[in-house]
Amino acid sequence: MVSRRFLAVVSIITTAAAFFLLGVFHERTDDAAVRATYDARFDALRAELRTRLGPSEASPPIVEAGTTSGARTFPSCVRSSARSAANLAS
Repeated sequence: MVSRRFLAVVSIITTAAAFFLLGVFHERTDDAAVRATYDARFDALRAELRTRLGPSEASPPIVEAGTTSGARTFPSCVRSSARSAANLAS
């Protein structure tokens, strides 16, 4: 048969563990609620700053990259291409 002291110790340990786990659960849910309100405040502040400041004028406008279709030909390139054409013809 199980002694009364053992049952008393087990019930005290079980009660302590239950209260500890309840405290951990409530702390996490409270922390999540506080974090949600904190994030909501920051989101409201960001939105207000965006509306008051407007679009950023500091960044330059987007410009297309240059292509070779309108590139100038330099005399050195023309001479070397003429030599290549002459070598191919012969």
